[in-house]
Amino acid sequence: MPIFRGKQFVSAESDYKDSVRVVQRTNINFNTLIYTVDNISLEHANRVLLVGQTNSAQNGIYSWNFSTKKLTRSTDADSNNEVTSGLKVYVEEGDVNANTTWVLVSPGIITLGVSDLTFIRENRLGSLDIAGTYGSGSKSAVITIDEYGDISQIIEQPISVSGLPDQTGNNGKYLKSNGTQASWETLSASGGSNSYNDLTDKPNFATVATSGSYTDLINKPSLFSGSYTDLTNKPTIPSVPTTVSSFTNDAGYLTSVGAINYSDLTNKPSLFSGSYTDLTNKPSLFSGAYTDLTDKPTLSTVATSGSYTDLTNKPTSAFSNQYIVSGTTTNATETEIFVNGVASTRISIPLNTAVYYMFDVVGRRTDTSGDYAAFHIKGLASNISGTTSDIGSLYEVVIAKTDASFQVDVRADNTTDTINVYVTGSAGKTMSWKCSVTTTEV
Repeated sequence: MPIFRGKQFVSAESDYKDSVRVVQRTNINFNTLIYTVDNISLEHANRVLLVGQTNSAQNGIYSWNFSTKKLTRSTDADSNNEVTSGLKVYVEEGDVNANTTWVLVSPGIITLGVSDLTFIRENRLGSLDIAGTYGSGSKSAVITIDEYGDISQIIEQPISVSGLPDQTGNNGKYLKSNGTQASWETLSASGGSNSYNDLTDKPNFATVATSGSYTDLINKPSLFSGSYTDLTNKPTIPSVPTTVSSFTNDAGYLTSVGAINYSDLTNKPSLFSGSYTDLTNKPSLFSGAYTDLTDKPTLSTVATSGSYTDLTNKPTSAFSNQYIVSGTTTNATETEIFVNGVASTRISIPLNTAVYYMFDVVGRRTDTSGDYAAFHIKGLASNISGTTSDIGSLYEVVIAKTDASFQVDVRADNTTDTINVYVTGSAGKTMSWKCSVTTTEV
């Protein structure tokens, strides 16, 4: 849930309140100890919305105290100007009421503790986990719909017809009645037997092998043996000689071949050595040196110091830069983080300029999960005649943080003429911090 640190922009008098953890829809006795709401175990400072008090003037947003196990009105909803018609609050958790939004609809001027406070549910995010198939031949589905039109419960119950015996446990039976009394009966063949042998006019079935063995079948076909010799109409295949001397009509052909050595051949071709140096008409290859290039472009002389101030023809109008600032904390000590995570690398403020900057900062715990922080920061700094300072007040919005120790600060440094970024973590927690920075310089 968002928490804003810009004091001039958000106040407790806003109709949109920080979310509550749970909502209680039935009456709570303030004199008894309270441990759970909507099946959620409460933790210290949990925010609780009451909407079902018998005395509706007691409805509203409360904070739970671990020591006393009691509820007291939350500091952002404990005065008349903080509780007005249209107040809206979101519920985070609960077995029944999680992901719902509630609106105060009591009209007119409200006097807290006197006026009736009536809340209605505006909507629900997500859905109730009631997926499944309900109802059968012997059961019906009973659906419960709450006052907001949502299905809150589905149960099954046996189907019972007035005057008839219960069907439970009687599947496959038929209902028999003598006119005054009914009962479930088992269907059976005439004479009280359920045996196939007692049926009349049965069909005549052929006798089949019951052993499951192919050899017990009668009228089996004659199967092919799989041997070539058992084939009929085989082709006549001629005999083929296995040596050259066995061929007939071999006049004019070699009838034997001895060993042939390449070195004994005449008119052998001259073979290439494979060496580049033996090639003829080789091209002239480029040396690879820039100085040997022809038609080289004429390049302008540029500043080699790496300093913007050494550049010539610098623009005089405003321009923008972007940076990534990053670092790590392991305790609650304020720690400086640097551009690209490189020590002592900061965002410079050139001489005789003003720099407007915007920081979007995010932190995440890396030694385990569960801790996060996000901040949005704006500010202005200048470097006039060598004097660097902040201009005006720093604007900071805390988007989210899971530990009150998490802090971010940005300030101008007159010693280094830079904008420096500082983060504060929490003891025993390893936090990774990254900032996306946009500057506009004039």
